[in-house]
Amino acid sequence: MVSDMGGTDGIRYLLGRVRYHVKFRRAYAREFARLPDRVMFDEAIIPSLASDAEIVEVLDVGCQWYNLHHARHFRGKRYHTIDIEPEQSRYGASRHVVGSFLDARDYYGRGQFDLVLINGVFGWGIDGVEQLEEAMGVLGYLVKGEGVVVVGWNQLGERVPVVPVGELFGEGWEGVDLIGAGSEVLANEDTGHTFSFFRRGGEA
Repeated sequence: MVSDMGGTDGIRYLLGRVRYHVKFRRAYAREFARLPDRVMFDEAIIPSLASDAEIVEVLDVGCQWYNLHHARHFRGKRYHTIDIEPEQSRYGASRHVVGSFLDARDYYGRGQFDLVLINGVFGWGIDGVEQLEEAMGVLGYLVKGEGVVVVGWNQLGERVPVVPVGELFGEGWEGVDLIGAGSEVLANEDTGHTFSFFRRGGEA
């Protein structure tokens, strides 16, 4: 045990453990980045949206280490992040809110956003019918007329939303092809991870 080690041996042990964990994290990050849904999100969806001059105000829901590069893509735009967990703030944008997406009306204005990214949230925290319906109300409040929402969600496994995403976006929303692959794209056959694209019609 570490407590039995003194001096140089203890330091060597601790350094070895640190190197192991760093090596493990790097290997995990490389494998994670190669997942087909991450490749589609990071190399097709995000760059395409970031290059759209009509998209200025962006809200990214949920902060993780693998989303840090989003701020770089959206440089020059007003890029916001929100996450309910305070410790995730280190992965957030300079315009970051600690809070639940379901309370987003307390933090942002009506029709403020041209784009909302909500990948891995429906089924990963916003789960029940009431929560999903509440989330749709929040999106209706936040997204301006002709604004866009990108939803990443699973069609397989334990994280499937209780209401399919296509059924949530009803009147006032329409599917839109943002990357030349349709309005709904199965990105990972193993997990059923799917990206759905919606545009809000009319005035916000």
